Amino acid sequence: MTEYDHDAVVDLADRARAVSEFQFAIEWAGLTGEEQAAFMALMDQRCARGEEKLEAIAEGNRLLIALAMLVVRSDAPLGTGLGEALTAGYIGPLDVIETIRSADAELI
Repeated sequence: MTEYDHDAVVDLADRARAVSEFQFAIEWAGLTGEEQAAFMALMDQRCARGEEKLEAIAEGNRLLIALAMLVVRSDAPLGTGLGEALTAGYIGPLDVIETIRSADAELI
């Protein structure tokens, strides 16, 4: 197994979206087969991390929407936040816990 230029692979991966297709093709052709494989592996890792981040954001959004709907369905005045609704007694802690558990159950 030959040594490849790790920095060149990372540099191209960092700039892949910024350079033109033509420039990318030129730089891609300059990589060895091992560097091309390393590049593809690095891009796969970055894509997987990005998908994980998007999934976490989506899960957080579903939970926030569920909690917001809990407040909206209560008798709290329009514009009342979750903390204020809890403090004022429009919703109880058990309502929040049940909402979180049901939102978690939907995510599983």
